[in-house]
Amino acid sequence: MSEKNKNNNSQPLITAVAETIVDEKMLCDGDRVLVGVSGGADSIALLHVLYRLSAELDIDIGVAHLNHALRGKDADRDAEFVRAFARHLGLPCFSLRQDVGRQKQNRGGSLEEAGRQARYRFYAQTAKTEGFDKIALGHHADDSAELVLMNILRGAGPMGIAGIPPTREPGIVRPLIRVRRFQIMAYIKDNHLEHVEDASNRDTRFLRNKVRHELLPLLTKAYNPKVADALVRLASISRTEEDWLEQLSASMLAAAVLSADKGRLTLSRAYLSGLHPAPLRRVVRSALKTLKHDLHG
Repeated sequence: MSEKNKNNNSQPLITAVAETIVDEKMLCDGDRVLVGVSGGADSIALLHVLYRLSAELDIDIGVAHLNHALRGKDADRDAEFVRAFARHLGLPCFSLRQDVGRQKQNRGGSLEEAGRQARYRFYAQTAKTEGFDKIALGHHADDSAELVLMNILRGAGPMGIAGIPPTREPGIVRPLIRVRRFQIMAYIKDNHLEHVEDASNRDTRFLRNKVRHELLPLLTKAYNPKVADALVRLASISRTEEDWLEQLSASMLAAAVLSADKGRLTLSRAYLSGLHPAPLRRVVRSALKTLKHDLHG
């Protein structure tokens, strides 16, 4: 029996992913799904699970890998590993090598952010060029918990503690977002799946790694053994309330707009001056998002 045709109910991770996809309305029958694969355990598990669910979900799958050119031969090894795994599953693989370090020098910002932006650009361009409907990424519940902690340390507001959303425009889905890292590693072990380890993921000069390897273990050991679950629950509650507040902000912004031209909004000072500071901030933020399409920077 092939891997694709094994009983998919035999492993909890497959059941959890299938339920997440249905509950969050991530995929539709006939979707072509591009899976972002670094070669690490999370993305390999995601690809393997979606491959096994592909007949049941009626989806076609492709693989995308971006070589950041930051780790020399190790990065080239990871790219070849992903291509080989895709060949093993009989899936098309789209890979690209980009000098992210040079992009970071040219554009400024952190190396992590430069890498993230480069990946998202590559995935979006590949999906458009190759005709994929959705882009599936391997973020999971522990990633969301770590992001909540990072944003608390940065002094973020309610939106910052909403964690990583299950879906995001344009067409980004995260089928592993409800599962924990230990569940993913158990799946990797049970299915004898090889994966690669990126040594930079243990470099605590990066805030995310410091939170992952130092702060979260400390909180788990000394304060709450289930702190990761608590942070995920906090993110879920915050995200639900954020969705509701965003709808209210949109309606208030519509009431405040006097005129709208390309790249320009004129708002009513009289209307804005009558708002409480909390909705006022949200209306201004909604106006900026309308003009910029995002809030980065």
